Amino acid sequence: MNPYAPPVRDSDVDDGHNHESPLKPVDHPLYDLVLRMVLWGEKRDEVYRRLEVNGVYGEVADRLYEQARADRIRTIRSVCTRKLLIGVVLILAAAIAFSVCWYGLGFSSRRLLNPCFAAFGIGSWKFIDGLSGYLMAPNKTGSVSDVA
Repeated sequence: MNPYAPPVRDSDVDDGHNHESPLKPVDHPLYDLVLRMVLWGEKRDEVYRRLEVNGVYGEVADRLYEQARADRIRTIRSVCTRKLLIGVVLILAAAIAFSVCWYGLGFSSRRLLNPCFAAFGIGSWKFIDGLSGYLMAPNKTGSVSDVA
């Protein structure tokens, strides 16, 4: 019997585990390895090859990969949401500061306009970067650390 090959038939011995209720993918012993590989941006074929080397095939490998992929997308979207919110705050701060001085106080100077335009420009850039990253999260390649 080859210890590295999966069993061909079920054992007659009861091992005490209920095999009718499958484990969640995050509870699998190899999930951390799969998650790390997916977060680093390794190709799907490489992840599946590594799982096969460790004796995980078929539906279990698919569930592990899909769960890790969902966690990757969730991580990217959380970073991009933060960028998006910073952009919205900067745009609103610039618009409110300009409106208060222009309409409320009745004046406008270059000392006010330059910071307002700068905050609006940086806020617009952060907003667009965050929105595009959020929408394109499933298509991003490479390591998750490159998103930040």
